[in-house]
Amino acid sequence: MLLLSPSRMKGTRDDAGLPVCREAITPVSTSRPPRVALPRARERVPHGPDGCAFGVAKTFHTGNAACDNSEGNDMKPFNHEQQSIVATVVPEEDRLKFLPRHFGKHMLTVENALYSQFAKLCPTYTGGYWHFYDLSNGGCYLAPSCETYPLVHADNFFEATVPGDAAGIIVSLFTFSHSSFWLEDDPFGPRIAQYFHLLRDFAADHPEAGLIYRAID
Repeated sequence: MLLLSPSRMKGTRDDAGLPVCREAITPVSTSRPPRVALPRARERVPHGPDGCAFGVAKTFHTGNAACDNSEGNDMKPFNHEQQSIVATVVPEEDRLKFLPRHFGKHMLTVENALYSQFAKLCPTYTGGYWHFYDLSNGGCYLAPSCETYPLVHADNFFEATVPGDAAGIIVSLFTFSHSSFWLEDDPFGPRIAQYFHLLRDFAADHPEAGLIYRAID
């Protein structure tokens, strides 16, 4: 439906006594903009988490910038306008520091919520070893150690076999999102909401980005 802007109507009338518009009529649309489906999470806050001490055992690089790795592990983006986000696995000797460093007094709540959420997503999951990752943008995530997992999320008709790293990103995004609502009135709430956005930025250029976004949509 289109409405006529009142500012464009003039007082002149035609022979039949009907009003005449001297200028071109500007259509005003009354239709609503399309709804964008987003994972349930609090809005991005301007301040992020504290800086992280990164491990050295394994790294994932994402981002639009092409990288030159011809001289070892020092990856240098050709495009300096946008740096890659790097995920680094936390070495064994630093694992005990990972959860309290990121989640403080809520570390057991967040950890248990993540494992419970993964058990719902993966009907065949019965436990296992998890890798901890720090992101170079200040974020983090946890990922199970098996090569692949069959995930099912009935609410959005998602069902697929997903690599372990992508499965960890999916369940971490779910957990950070939901936890930000549980902790809405807690000082930690904005921080864990920020973890969601930092991890989503990393996921955007992950090799399994399509699967990740299908799962959380």
